[in-house]
Amino acid sequence: MTTSYTNSLSPRERFRFTARFSEQAELFADMLDAMKNLLALTSTLTAEERELLAVAYTGVTQPRRTAWQALGKLIAKEEPKGNTEQLALLRKRRVGLETELSQIYQEIINFIDTKLVPSGDFEADVFYLTMKGNYYAHMCEYTSGADQFAARDKSTKAYMAGQIIAEKNLSATHPVRLSVIFRFAELYYNYFGDPAKAHSVAKLAFDDAIADIDKCLEEHYNLSTSIMDKMRNRMTVWKSELESSEIIDEESGS
Repeated sequence: MTTSYTNSLSPRERFRFTARFSEQAELFADMLDAMKNLLALTSTLTAEERELLAVAYTGVTQPRRTAWQALGKLIAKEEPKGNTEQLALLRKRRVGLETELSQIYQEIINFIDTKLVPSGDFEADVFYLTMKGNYYAHMCEYTSGADQFAARDKSTKAYMAGQIIAEKNLSATHPVRLSVIFRFAELYYNYFGDPAKAHSVAKLAFDDAIADIDKCLEEHYNLSTSIMDKMRNRMTVWKSELESSEIIDEESGS
């Protein structure tokens, strides 16, 4: 007796399953292809699908970011030696990585702007706007001058738009709300050089979440408290820097 199997997977389920196993196998280019195929079917993603989309883009960009940083260290080592040919090769590949990253970032930003937002779902909109803010912030890593200023400005606008929606429509302990505000605070520190603003933005969100922690949904609790722990750690660093700066100012003024 033979057993027959019927393939009942819809195209959407097939792409979602492909994305899942590609993530587990660390085949992030395949994962991204699957998610782009899924996006061609629908612009309304489930929470799981949104997370798969974000992981796919992180999976294809993070190795390039790491390589870009490694090449920067190699360039720093070669510069004192005056090895012009080696430096030219290193710089050329580094610029190539910058081009690749910009193309990938712009691709997902275009998806967000033209296909995903607004979605009619407040949580989804904040999630996507956080992604958009993150990618513009990542562009700040390798740009300078007017290009960095533009990327920083666009990141600010994306985070701010997400924060406004989150504070109006999501609970203080919602992980998506906490995430967009935490990322916004980090932007102030990393690219505005403003630990005071970073600390104040994060502290307000942290204090609101602490006040409502008993109301946190069980399904959100672990992720929300994990983000809050990271936020507390960063606030400690920022506060320490501010206090050190105040001491230096007092000493210089005495």
